[in-house]
Amino acid sequence: MRRLSILLIGLTFTAASCNLADPSSYTSGERGVFKSEDGVESFRVSNTLKQKGNLNGVSVNTLVFDPKNSDVIYLGSGNGLYKSEDAAESWQYILTGIGIADVAVDFSQTNKIYAAGISGNNGKIIKSLDGGDFWEDAYSEPSKGNAVTATAISSTSPSLIVAGLATGEVLRSNDSGTTWQVVKGLDDRVIKLRFYNNTVYALTYSKGLFRSTDSGTTWTSLTSVLT
Repeated sequence: MRRLSILLIGLTFTAASCNLADPSSYTSGERGVFKSEDGVESFRVSNTLKQKGNLNGVSVNTLVFDPKNSDVIYLGSGNGLYKSEDAAESWQYILTGIGIADVAVDFSQTNKIYAAGISGNNGKIIKSLDGGDFWEDAYSEPSKGNAVTATAISSTSPSLIVAGLATGEVLRSNDSGTTWQVVKGLDDRVIKLRFYNNTVYALTYSKGLFRSTDSGTTWTSLTSVLT
């Protein structure tokens, strides 16, 4: 079995209401993607674009694998979304006009993808049903400059999606992103959201880890337990 690992050398957010497309919103350099095929004993640069050029200088925010095909990888950046179909040997630029903070791929229908970030002055979640060829709006945040910084799809109920904002609100959709409700304000930037069955974990910038055991409706801080 091939031992494939992908490492991104990317950037971190500095402001609660950051513009993902603005390099001044980040604090470190841009090195792109590195790949290991020997159990992370060694890495090599894997930044080639199919059309021309490379990912050098691209602000990499997230890498997400297709859960059924590890050769397919989505790379979210400050200037859009890239896709690889050959385990990062080459990349294709598939989406512009939005800074991408996070990507979620449906476990049951892997051509269904949600990309979260900011476009212009509004936080956005956009959805593709065909692996990234065509996109439609799924959510637009009414408050200005408030990026959607994280999103996740339930592995047991793929119509259930949660998302987090730079200002700490957690959103929840029960109908594949058609409608959304604000279910909780964590009062801190949401960095990551992850499902484990019906449990959801939220990692925030400075207040630590939160857990929801009812699919994102109510939340409890786990930080004091961890420390």
